[in-house]
Amino acid sequence: MHASDFRARARLLFVVGVMAAAGGCRQLSNPVADVELQQSLFELQDLLAEMRDQTAQLQWQVDSLQQVVARQDSVLRNVANLVGTPMPGAPMSGVSPR
Repeated sequence: MHASDFRARARLLFVVGVMAAAGGCRQLSNPVADVELQQSLFELQDLLAEMRDQTAQLQWQVDSLQQVVARQDSVLRNVANLVGTPMPGAPMSGVSPR
């Protein structure tokens, strides 16, 4: 075996050893950081659930208001028909007059 082969193998072994050591050091983690990350994720999950609840409540309120407006529109149309006054269609809703 030549000296150059021995040096090349030694150099290769050294490089592999350094890479393994660096990879092993990277695997070590800080348990405090892991706990903080987990706590942050739980808080984020709670915030997302709260936002989902608020969105559902807002949607319910919008639906309720649409029903109120529809009832008021019907009452106004009935009054206008009794008086004999034509009511124009609602331009924003795209609904034609009845």
